[in-house]
Amino acid sequence: MNRKLIGIISSFCLILVLAVVPLISACAEEVTPPVTPPVTPPVTPPVTPPVTPPVTPPVTPPVTPPVTPPSGLTGELVVLLPTLGSEIWGPGVGGGVDDSIAKIVNEGLIAFPIEGQEAEWQPELAESWTMSADGLTWDFYLRQGIQWQEGWGEFTAADAVFSMEMISAPGSTSGQASSFRVGSGGNVVSYEIVDPYHFRMYLVEPNMEAERIQASGELQMVSKTYYDTVGQAFAIQNPIGTGAWRLIEHKPAEFMKYEAVENHWRQTPEFKYLIVKGIPELSTQLAMMKTGAADFVEIPAERRAELEAAGLHVKSRPGGGSVTVLFGGMVLPTRAGFDPTLPWADHQDEAEAVADHAAGWGKVTGGSEWNQRSLKVRMALTYAINVDAIIDKILAGEGVKGPLAAAGNWAPFGSPLNRPEWKPMPYDPALARQLLEEAGYTDGFAQPIRFLIYESELFPLSPEVAEAVARDWEAIGLTVKREMVDYVVQRPWYAARESAWMVKLNHYGPFPEPWSGGVHYTTHSGNAAYNDGFESLDIDILLDNAATTLDFDERMEAIRVLGDYYYARYIGSPIAITSRVFALSPKVGDTPFTQQPFDYQWGFFEYATQVD
Repeated sequence: MNRKLIGIISSFCLILVLAVVPLISACAEEVTPPVTPPVTPPVTPPVTPPVTPPVTPPVTPPVTPPVTPPSGLTGELVVLLPTLGSEIWGPGVGGGVDDSIAKIVNEGLIAFPIEGQEAEWQPELAESWTMSADGLTWDFYLRQGIQWQEGWGEFTAADAVFSMEMISAPGSTSGQASSFRVGSGGNVVSYEIVDPYHFRMYLVEPNMEAERIQASGELQMVSKTYYDTVGQAFAIQNPIGTGAWRLIEHKPAEFMKYEAVENHWRQTPEFKYLIVKGIPELSTQLAMMKTGAADFVEIPAERRAELEAAGLHVKSRPGGGSVTVLFGGMVLPTRAGFDPTLPWADHQDEAEAVADHAAGWGKVTGGSEWNQRSLKVRMALTYAINVDAIIDKILAGEGVKGPLAAAGNWAPFGSPLNRPEWKPMPYDPALARQLLEEAGYTDGFAQPIRFLIYESELFPLSPEVAEAVARDWEAIGLTVKREMVDYVVQRPWYAARESAWMVKLNHYGPFPEPWSGGVHYTTHSGNAAYNDGFESLDIDILLDNAATTLDFDERMEAIRVLGDYYYARYIGSPIAITSRVFALSPKVGDTPFTQQPFDYQWGFFEYATQVD
């Protein structure tokens, strides 16, 4: 082939190659995937560490839309108390004042009636309840659709059982702990959650106090989910409940501020806000009421005319409770805190209790020589008190004499429990001195009487009455040491049964039905967490009989027999069945009280009406 032809063919092939290569490349890009993935920046881990469960409770509960008061709701109701207690709120964690304040937010299964309702137990979070024929099984049927505040879900049987377990837990401050405790020292065999709105309580032995205990301010319902989530330490300082008020602000030792809950299932308050302030000085309380800085406070009866003249409304509650002098150290001789030299304390063994039982409780004289002497000492301490003067001068006539310690609980609202033969104790200082001499105490006791005096929102006149009693005892030759203490300070002494040589005033409230009140203010040595009265094997026998008798008439008689023992043995010195007196500002209209002990009274402010 000549050179010219070869050149032509070579050029043609080169042109052909150059034309085909792009086509081949294009086809290759359409059909063949990339050999390697696209180059992307490396994945960088988050700057913050992985999320782990918090070690401490959250500072605030989960964020939920705030509960808005009803449209048009205005005004605030300012309530004054002499103390705010320990400012922790939950079953079995605080004292009476704390339970009282907790009732503003919380509700119970059963409630005391308010004025205008029948004097019988009222359904609250429990719609109904039943007791088996043998008294050993109680069924509670709960309201459906009741919501916890702040979005914590619906109230169910799990919450009810959790609340009962909490009040009965080790270290509980509640005197009702044994009534809900499962196992050693408790009266509950087990709890059974039948369904979310029905639970069952199986008892070791019948307890006719079950309804009253359920209605007490000590047992209030709390949310299991809330406690499990935030922890008890946080929950008891930041309570959420099912009540008509929600806590929105708390400044320790000064005040708590609450907001009305819209469309509450039971009662929507008329006031938008409720503010509870701790004001210990009476003069400051009265000044605040007169200037319109406060709207509700309990007052000494003798200040009624003064406050009415200032334009305030004053309301009395007759039969609001009983004032009684309680003798400390009256515990079983087997207790570590028992003092065998305490003049007013009995020395009792089981054989003596059995003999007392056989003799008939109204005829018990004490048995041993020592117990004859201790009885005379209690009689002397009682006869030395000028109760009429206390009622006239300190209570301003707002009270009547009663024959028994805690008499108002034996006879609230016309109770048939009083026997005609029970008479008020006489004032007879000469007889009191004679009885002390017969008991071997001509020159007084070996130690001074420690009179514990504390301010009480339950009974503001407590210091004045205590001082009057102390002077009456000094008038018969006894030495009395006055000790100002906080309520929360003295309570552990009595709980530990270490109250020898102490005395104090207690103010007890009434009950809507009689037999429950009769049983409540006595202490069974075998199961009570708190003893501020008399403890004896005699009382154990009587309480067991009264609490386990199912027939109503027989139970009433069993409690009258308990009263026989109190009357014959001078268990405490009765002062008076008192009225409670309250001042209300002009902007507060009708405000019905609850027919319950005033230590658990504060569950009624949602019923207060507002004057335009």
